[in-house]
Amino acid sequence: MRLFVTIVSVSLIVFLFIYVFHTKSYLFEKEAFDSQSLERRIDTLDVGSRKEVSLPDSLYRPEQILFKEGYIYILDFSDMRIYRFDQEWNLISIIGNGKGRGPGEALLITDFFVDSNFIWVVDSRQFKILKFDLNGNLVDELNSKIHPLRIFSNDESIFYLSLGDELLFSKINIENGLEKRFGQFPELEAKSSILYDGQITGGKTNDFYYLPFYYSKLYKFSGTEANRIQTIHLPDAQDKPELKIESGSTRITAPKEERINNTGIDVYNGKVFVATYDKGVWNGEKYVEEWKLFLDVYDEESGEYLQSYRVPGFFHNFALGEKKMYMILPSDIIYEVPFEY
Repeated sequence: MRLFVTIVSVSLIVFLFIYVFHTKSYLFEKEAFDSQSLERRIDTLDVGSRKEVSLPDSLYRPEQILFKEGYIYILDFSDMRIYRFDQEWNLISIIGNGKGRGPGEALLITDFFVDSNFIWVVDSRQFKILKFDLNGNLVDELNSKIHPLRIFSNDESIFYLSLGDELLFSKINIENGLEKRFGQFPELEAKSSILYDGQITGGKTNDFYYLPFYYSKLYKFSGTEANRIQTIHLPDAQDKPELKIESGSTRITAPKEERINNTGIDVYNGKVFVATYDKGVWNGEKYVEEWKLFLDVYDEESGEYLQSYRVPGFFHNFALGEKKMYMILPSDIIYEVPFEY
C-alpha cells in the first residue's frame, strides 16, 4: 500500500511539473512558438472575385484603411482627411479640415484609430493628436513633447507609439488626461528609430499589439497594466537588421539584404492577421527570388499560430471586415475581396 501511494505521489509531482512548465511557456512567455522551426501552413487567398471600389473624385491618394463597427475609414494622404463610408461605399462624412496648421488641420498624418466614441488622428509633423467625434467634429487637440507616430484606443485610454525616447509608448487616460510612459525594448537598439517603427492595433480586449517593420516578432501589451505580456515569434525568424549609416550623414537605414518587411496588422473576430512581405534574396544588385506576400493568422487569446495565406499581388495596407478583406494597392486602387476566416 505504501509503495502504491509513493508511486502515485511521484507520478502526480511529475505531472504537475510538466503541466506548470508547459503552461508557463504556452500562456506567458509564448516561446513555445519557436519561429526557427515554424513552417507556414499555406492556403492561397482567392482574389478572383475581387471588386474594385469606386471612390469619390476628391479622394486622390488612399493610404490607410480601417473597418470599425460597420463603417470603412480611409485616409487620403493627398489632403490629410479621413473618409467614412458605409459597407455599400456610400460616403457618410469626411473627418478633418484638410492640410494646414489651423484647428482640425494636419500636416502629416501617420496613423489614425477609431474607437466606440472618437476618431484619433496623429499629426506627426506638428507633434499633436487630433480628437474628432464620429461625425467628424473636432473635439480636442493634444500636444505631445515626443514625436508621435502610431495610435490605438481601447475606449478608456489612448496609446501612441513615439520616437526619441527609450520608452516607446505613452498611455493617456481619456477621462482625466493622466499620462504614463512605458515600453522599453532592450533587445532593440535605441540608436535608431528604424528598428522601432511599425504598427500598433488592438482587438476585443483592452490589450494592444506592436509589430515592428523589420523584426520577426509580435509584442502584446496589457492596456490596463501597461506592460508587455506576450512575445510571439513570427515564421520568418528575421532578427533585427544590422543597420548602416550613410557616408557623410547621420541617416541610419536598414540594408537591402533584409528581405522581410511586416507591412500590416489587423485584429478581427478573435484572430490576429499579420501581413509579411518577403522580397527574396539580395545578390548585391537586386532581389533574385520571387517575392511573396503572406497573411499569417494567430489566435488572439493564446497567440498560437493557425495558418497562412499566400496573397497574389501586393498591397501596402489592408483591413478585415464582415467576411471581407479590403486592400489598398500601390496604384491607389482599393479592392474588396470575399474572405471567410
